[in-house]
Amino acid sequence: MVNPHFAVSVMNYGVVFPSHSMPVSPVAYFNPSALPPTLPVNVYPANPATYYPEPYHMKPHGPNWCRSSNRDFFIRKLCLSRKEMLAQGFPVRMFNEVHIKPNKYQENRVMFCEKEDLNRVCIRCHCEYTVGSDGLQVKSETAICGENNFHITDQQRAENLKKFENTPEVSKFNAHVSDKLFAMDVEMVYTALGQEVGRVTMVSESGESVVDVLVRPSTEVFDPVTKFSGLTKQDVESATMTLESVRKFIFTFLNEKSVLVGHGLFGDLKALGIVHDRVIDTSVIYTNNGRRPSLRHLTAFHLGYEIQQSSSGHCSFEDAIAALQLVYFGIENPRALTAEFCNLLASQMAMF
Repeated sequence: MVNPHFAVSVMNYGVVFPSHSMPVSPVAYFNPSALPPTLPVNVYPANPATYYPEPYHMKPHGPNWCRSSNRDFFIRKLCLSRKEMLAQGFPVRMFNEVHIKPNKYQENRVMFCEKEDLNRVCIRCHCEYTVGSDGLQVKSETAICGENNFHITDQQRAENLKKFENTPEVSKFNAHVSDKLFAMDVEMVYTALGQEVGRVTMVSESGESVVDVLVRPSTEVFDPVTKFSGLTKQDVESATMTLESVRKFIFTFLNEKSVLVGHGLFGDLKALGIVHDRVIDTSVIYTNNGRRPSLRHLTAFHLGYEIQQSSSGHCSFEDAIAALQLVYFGIENPRALTAEFCNLLASQMAMF
């Protein structure tokens, strides 16, 4: 059950896709102030050569190309390989065990710890601190992390890897979602355990909200991080869904052949305890001079509108839509992608 705080009508908003606008579902759960008052009619340049400083050598396509049967073919080409998934920090199951390795931005960080290991490293101040035998942190009476009286960690116990679940196998009941595109975004809150899921949003390839729920953390909420999550302590503490129940709910819309899109999706799947092998991560396929690009920057630069502008925090619905749009944009404008994915699409486009 979703907190009524998020229930608003979005009939007057549109979701911009390549050269056309498609309506979202009549009701979506998000903070309305997080969306721009008006979305651009067409955020894609009519002439890519004027958009990119270098010559655009790709074969030109008409405005409806991305909606053609070719689109699904090129979307699959943007999916990360298992090797790339491991390098980027995604949960990957090998020999019936789930493996998660630090990516290049997480070098020298300990991702998991044994049950008897009570030492943690704060991702905010980088200090080492100790938790109780139950793995939980107790708030300090004085400031110990800047102005805060608690630390933050994203470390998990190694035993949690055994609880990770694969998306369902294809069956006659879910075969209709094979090859379908879904975009996901997760908002996190700080708790006695570390970071836990507070809200999960998933939209379909047409921009309709299929999952948008609040999640009740398993331990005490220290800080809902409203500035970034858009959530309040009351929101998450009154939520009725647990991590396990929301994972089952997500699985009713996916199978192992569905394609999941997100920005920093590796962190979302890790937080949800989900293993899925067909993923597109916009923080990986887009380049930013060797740095991980922010979703806000990519949306402003490539799509022509601003996100994450609300004073009440980010919106997972808005972020999921932006990631979805960036996938469609990347197919139409491969030179915006990293050299690896640009060349991959270029070699395939030559066949059409």
